[in-house]
Amino acid sequence: MKLSAPVLKTLLLAAIASLVLPLHAHAATAALPQPPASDRRPADEIPLPGVSIPYEGGWMSLAVEKGVFHLRFYDAAREPLPAPAIRATARWNPPMKTGFSRSVLLPADEGRALVGNTFVKPPHTFRVYLTLIGTNDQVLGSYTIDFKT
Repeated sequence: MKLSAPVLKTLLLAAIASLVLPLHAHAATAALPQPPASDRRPADEIPLPGVSIPYEGGWMSLAVEKGVFHLRFYDAAREPLPAPAIRATARWNPPMKTGFSRSVLLPADEGRALVGNTFVKPPHTFRVYLTLIGTNDQVLGSYTIDFKT
């Protein structure tokens, strides 16, 4: 069988490419710097449950757990803090219902969270109007949260 010049060139180039490409791929992967091993992630990468809201140099997170709202507070390093409010009120307009639903969030989990008393029906896509209440019924802040989970 006699091979033509174009077929021989194609076979020769394929053979060269099969030798060169693995060497090039190995060199490229060996040249990549390896990230330093770390046992802790930066605070920005630590996920908080539910929706995260900036709060006085830290964070608060609003989540629906076991069908009710849970409000937790965290410092800038995202470590849990005791709740600064003695209660909170939440008001939202559920997608499958007319009118607003309301809930009062009271201390739970040894003061580390405020937990609601009203069942939150899915789908959980709505705007929540949250008011934090301190001692002597002092309003500590009001927040509007686009809740989507």
